[in-house]
Amino acid sequence: MRKKHKITTFFSGTDSFVLKPGLPVLPMFTKTFAFPSGTKIKKIKCVADKIEKIKVDGEIENAQYPVIAGKIVEKKKTVSKNVFKEKKRLPFPSKWFEYYKGCGLEGLERKVFLSLRFYPVRELSDNIVEFVSGARVEIEYQLPGKSFSNGGYDLLIVSPSCFSDDLQPLVDHKNSMGVKTKLVSLEDIPHQGRDRAEDLKYYIKDAIDNFGIKFVLLVGSAKEMPVRYVYVNDDYETNFVSDLYFADIYDGNGNFSSWDTNNNSVFAEFNYNGNFDRMDLYPDVYLGRLACTNEEEVKEVVDKIINYENNKAYTQNWFSNIILCGGDTAPGDNDNIDEGEYANQAILKTMDGFMGLEIWASNGKVYYASNIASAFEEGAGFADFSGHGNPSVWATHPHNKENTWIPTGGYRVNNVNSLSNGEKLPIVVISACSCSKFDEKENCLGWSFVSNGNGGGIASLGNTGLGWIYTGRYVTYGLVGLMEQNSFRAYTFDHSRYFGELWGNALRRYINEKAGSNDTLDYKTIMEWQPFGDPTLSIRSSSQKPNKPLTPTGPDRIKIGKTYSYTTSTTDPDGDQIYYYFDWGDGTNTGWLGPYNNGETVTATHKWEKKGEYSIKVRAKDTHGVLSGWSNPLPIKASFLHHYLFFEKIYFIIERYLSR
Repeated sequence: MRKKHKITTFFSGTDSFVLKPGLPVLPMFTKTFAFPSGTKIKKIKCVADKIEKIKVDGEIENAQYPVIAGKIVEKKKTVSKNVFKEKKRLPFPSKWFEYYKGCGLEGLERKVFLSLRFYPVRELSDNIVEFVSGARVEIEYQLPGKSFSNGGYDLLIVSPSCFSDDLQPLVDHKNSMGVKTKLVSLEDIPHQGRDRAEDLKYYIKDAIDNFGIKFVLLVGSAKEMPVRYVYVNDDYETNFVSDLYFADIYDGNGNFSSWDTNNNSVFAEFNYNGNFDRMDLYPDVYLGRLACTNEEEVKEVVDKIINYENNKAYTQNWFSNIILCGGDTAPGDNDNIDEGEYANQAILKTMDGFMGLEIWASNGKVYYASNIASAFEEGAGFADFSGHGNPSVWATHPHNKENTWIPTGGYRVNNVNSLSNGEKLPIVVISACSCSKFDEKENCLGWSFVSNGNGGGIASLGNTGLGWIYTGRYVTYGLVGLMEQNSFRAYTFDHSRYFGELWGNALRRYINEKAGSNDTLDYKTIMEWQPFGDPTLSIRSSSQKPNKPLTPTGPDRIKIGKTYSYTTSTTDPDGDQIYYYFDWGDGTNTGWLGPYNNGETVTATHKWEKKGEYSIKVRAKDTHGVLSGWSNPLPIKASFLHHYLFFEKIYFIIERYLSR
């Protein structure tokens, strides 16, 4: 594809791109193999098939330098070239493939991961590339002789003793749901490490080894509960908090991962004073934090969690909405794309079956914080904010207006605190700088959604430090934009049943594709993605989703003001009863109809009031709240009824005359 005399390379079957700033953008294919925990990978061999060379008429497009997704007044900051020291060496990439090994969780099973990155196109010179038709991979491995304990607990909760009484209802609730839960006071954790953060990490390791723990909930702000500062140099901030430290317990060989392999007591160094610590980064437990500052906050959040699960929120009609907030994150990009809205649209495509509540710059709705509040009042299972931020505020731009920030005054913590959406609580994803930086501001934007006792959200994901994005059409292919996408892919494609699992799967997807690339910003993106919420929070049923409904049938040439009928049907793999939702394409819908028996035909009627072209589509859900995808649309054309009215009047006059 040509763009401004640059060549963009595509290759059938690839799922991503090599994005190294200043170097050619080339396609990449990723394949990850999962082996039982304890498996030893002995040998990896990859042989490229049928290598061919071609001459290209032009220059291959180079990857742009990322920009900060922060709310700043000065010109947007691009990453320093000091962070990316890799120079162009031909051929590029230097190898046909690379691999990355680690161990972590997949579902509720501990696995050894081997992620292969294959590069089917390489640049040999400025106008010569070589490509292959495929590759053969050989992996030699040894299976383990033993596995981790599947002992007596699922969830470990750690909190200061002052919160214990207020957490007991949550412990009782979890145990009643079959989630075997152990509550431990921070004061009772023994001293095994260099500081209290390392003490806590060793305790989590012991809980995995002895009890088979899969989930960890930390309760307390940065003052009440230990945090680990990590040192990943992006030339703008020297350190930030990473709760992933408490989840990445083992290295790729199954040994304790200190995140300080050079033993200098500076943790997770990456390009920091020339030092690099080695971590595989895969979560070995699914983790969440309730950054509560006092007992009252603990009570409110515990009540929200219990009510959310008792009501099976994911079965409620409002849950099938998704709030999408965005604008032009990086005005002036080469593709003339509004990155926030572009990311929102990609998420809506991933969340097939959900109804998007679009709060955008392009439709004028993101200019006013009241429109965001109205969407929360309507209710949604998820909310995505894609733009800029700091610990207190989220904002974005209108198209190509870098000096204009919207909503007016930004969307701030006090806006979140004023939300009163009751029990219609979404999981909130914030793709922006520092919105979850709870060590700097206790009630940071990300945590304020969860701490709101009158509404807000039930959980949130966001960055504890400065976030970086690629601009234009590559925004979803790396850095914060990719992590944002992965957080929704984890729900749809990985079928994550729990909030902590969703967080872990989002990280695993990113690590599989990007870790080991020696890119500072990739490591930072992984380590700063903060989960606020209960990691065992149930966010979907294990039920299989209904099949996509048949394309609705009915008239495709209609007259305005008349009522028409349309039918569809579908089946459910589990034989469950089914609800249907017709979207008429004119801004109206039927709401959820049903339930109907499996395979039963459903009929709905509608009257269009305006001339135009519309698309009718239908989605379904089972009685457990699991959504199908949208049906293929039925295009219709609505026109005026004038000639029908004319003939009806003539007929009426003739009838009256003849009856005399």
